[in-house]
Amino acid sequence: MHKLKLNPEQKNIVGLPPSQSVLITGEAGVGKTHVALCRLAALTRRSPGLRSAVLVPNSALVDKTDRQLRRLGVDAEVSTFDDWSHRQAMAVFDGVPERLSVGASAGVIAFKRHPAVRAALDDVQAPDGVCADTLFELWGDSGLLEAIVDEGADPLQAEAVANHARVQFQATALATYGEDGRGFDGESIDFGTPDEDAGSLDLEDFPVLFALAPRARIQRYDHIVVDESQALAPMEYALIARAVTRSGSITVAGDAHQASDPTAYFLGWKGVIGEFSPVPFAHMALERNHRCPLPIIRFARSLFSGADWSESDALRLTLVPEGNNLLGRLRADLADAPADTTVIARTAERARRLRKKLGPGHHITHVDGVRGLDLTHVVVPDAGPAAYPAGDGSREALYIAVTRATRSVRLYAAEVWSPLIG
Repeated sequence: MHKLKLNPEQKNIVGLPPSQSVLITGEAGVGKTHVALCRLAALTRRSPGLRSAVLVPNSALVDKTDRQLRRLGVDAEVSTFDDWSHRQAMAVFDGVPERLSVGASAGVIAFKRHPAVRAALDDVQAPDGVCADTLFELWGDSGLLEAIVDEGADPLQAEAVANHARVQFQATALATYGEDGRGFDGESIDFGTPDEDAGSLDLEDFPVLFALAPRARIQRYDHIVVDESQALAPMEYALIARAVTRSGSITVAGDAHQASDPTAYFLGWKGVIGEFSPVPFAHMALERNHRCPLPIIRFARSLFSGADWSESDALRLTLVPEGNNLLGRLRADLADAPADTTVIARTAERARRLRKKLGPGHHITHVDGVRGLDLTHVVVPDAGPAAYPAGDGSREALYIAVTRATRSVRLYAAEVWSPLIG
């Protein structure tokens, strides 16, 4: 993507003054990230001392972005939003541990990212010294949890949050027993038990801490690039906005068709820009696809429009009939597949199970792990209704999976296709 030439409209965006923020939208493969990074390079050349950060959704994209910036001659802080917010919280608030939870359920994550949390925090009298322990009081406050539920959050998720917080803020085995709390493997004896999250926080806690402390000093930047921005929740946008200097700006890049995570509560682009108010935004919508062959583009677009598409050398669909072995067909086809083939399962758990069944020698990942990446050949092994039902971000997730491919996509399902595939 770094070799793409900028068209006149893109050059105009890249050349905007440092104080102008920009929203860059468009479908997967149109060059949103490339234009955003070119703009950062132009700003850096104009102001060599520019303090800048690029926030991306996964570690693979951190590595890719870092390489692109080096080719452009830019030295910027590149990080996932999760790692960045964790570092910010550790620098500002007492008691924030390095250790993150491993057992936060999907319900806990969804509740803590819900827009109703921020609305409820407006009525919270936070102590002068907000710290990690403040979260225990917060998530243990039944009145607050009820208020959040009243604003639309799930009551079962509220109960899960309270129970999870009780585990997180209890003493760890190492704190209680010292070295006697360590097993033969050197790990805490809490590991692998219901108490393994003792002494940890959730990634979703950090934006909440900053919302409780509106005057907390945060590291600030002259320019921030937010890539794959549709994956962020409202409180996360608000935290990023606080990290921009008064005369600084933001470049936000994203694709609404890739808003596959329902816990992000995607606001639409008008809502996203509103989170950065009163920062003025220019908007550029890119249209020309530089990544995917046309048959893949047509299939991806059909997931939203219902338009016609057809198979080709670049796009093949294999439906394994009842009584046949989907796993065996996958194994056989992958044996003949190009070496640079990536298998993209719907979820991390599905990817883990598939790795175990197929054995070594295959690059198997999941949808959330490939956001923003360019992959040569893609295999979607689970394109049936179990992995991709109607709703719940499935349409967006399948779109992400197929639009990673620069050469070919192969989709597989047992007996019946996902209802999204017409």
